[in-house]
Amino acid sequence: MNKKLFLAIVFLAGCDPFDTRLAIVNKSKEVIFYSISGNDSISNSSPLYIRDNDTIWHQSSMVLPDSIVKLEMLGRNGWENFIKEKCRDSKLRLFLFDKNLLLNKTWDNIYSQQNYTRKYVLTVEDLKLKNWKLVYK
Repeated sequence: MNKKLFLAIVFLAGCDPFDTRLAIVNKSKEVIFYSISGNDSISNSSPLYIRDNDTIWHQSSMVLPDSIVKLEMLGRNGWENFIKEKCRDSKLRLFLFDKNLLLNKTWDNIYSQQNYTRKYVLTVEDLKLKNWKLVYK
């Protein structure tokens, strides 16, 4: 039994932690959705899909009203590494979409025309000044 416990502790201690500093703070009364990109283009993965005339929302990219969502990136300094190594000009792009935009346009239209409610273009230094919190009102 002690051997199993020891192996479990070693295994868990060896895992890379997640960087959860980056947070989206939704101070509005509406649900918002987000998409992260390393360039100026919205990713082609929709935060929703429609099946049998029913809208299904992907919870993983949703921020409820008056709430905070912490975004995870693998590694102790995961967000800094991602921004500096994977993002064009070392700037993270975060696109926000309100629910009405997503309901009134198809994702193909949103993607092809690059429609969004708000866009943030941020360096690591910008994020540090904001204490890694992006506030939507």
